[in-house]
Amino acid sequence: MDRQGLAAAATWVPHYNAPMHNDELWMYEGQTQYWAVVLAARAGLWKPDYALGMLAQLQANYATQPGRQWRDLHDTVHQGILDFNSKPQAWADWQRAFEFYNESTLLWLGVDARLRSLSKGKVTLDDFAKRFHQGGKPGEIRLYDRSDVMQALEAVQPGNWDAFIGQRLQARDGRAPEGLEAAGWEVYFSDLPNPVIADGEAEGLTDLQYSLGMKVGSDGVLQSVGWESAAFKAGLAKDMTLLAVNGLAYSGARLKQAVTDAKGGAPVELIVRQADSFRTVRIDYRGGLRYPHLRRIGGRPDLLTKILAPRR
Repeated sequence: MDRQGLAAAATWVPHYNAPMHNDELWMYEGQTQYWAVVLAARAGLWKPDYALGMLAQLQANYATQPGRQWRDLHDTVHQGILDFNSKPQAWADWQRAFEFYNESTLLWLGVDARLRSLSKGKVTLDDFAKRFHQGGKPGEIRLYDRSDVMQALEAVQPGNWDAFIGQRLQARDGRAPEGLEAAGWEVYFSDLPNPVIADGEAEGLTDLQYSLGMKVGSDGVLQSVGWESAAFKAGLAKDMTLLAVNGLAYSGARLKQAVTDAKGGAPVELIVRQADSFRTVRIDYRGGLRYPHLRRIGGRPDLLTKILAPRR
């Protein structure tokens, strides 16, 4: 392996005056995120329903993220170079930044599921990780590029991995990642928060991402508004402050009740403040509260339960 040649294309640089290339962050950071979810579940740091809730959140987010129509996963690895200070984005689900973290969790879930399917359960991503990361010495910097990743995958289980992963890195079709589906699970929506959202609500967050299309902090400030969502179409934007809901002082509980009541036909009416301006906004939405959860796909092997199960 030519260490000097690899260094020219890798994230590692010898000093701060050398340009950094982030092409492989879908592996370096993305697989780290994947193992963060898997190992938290295996170790019992997360209860099974919490781990499923986290994956439901990820899948639902990318299934509804409009920015996937124009910006592929691989392009987001360059965001840290373009926007070093990670400035807040006004329309995060359209602009897409640093998705090589969370979306790559679903990418690697798909790889793990495919390894298990191709090998009839004999090979998993654990086997790849052992092969790829073994052999280092204390203080040694070991460099790799994309071909090294693909060679290690092919060594544990042949599967034309460069084409499989490349297609998912470069997809701009707006379709959700299929890792969960490959593992035998799918997203559905109900009016009850999953455990991850319930945790956020305990801290004062009101998460209506999949209904009105917005998240509201405990202080009434809009933390995010989804591109082309009902809230977006009503003229709401990030950092506006909600002051009243249907004529009453704002609270998260009142906003959620208004969303439920709107199923009967009445719009959600808000008084909002933006800087020194106040105005009334009516959101025309009838779908009720919607929160993502996971359920089994009938007739498919349950690989996800095996992936998250503790190791002995």
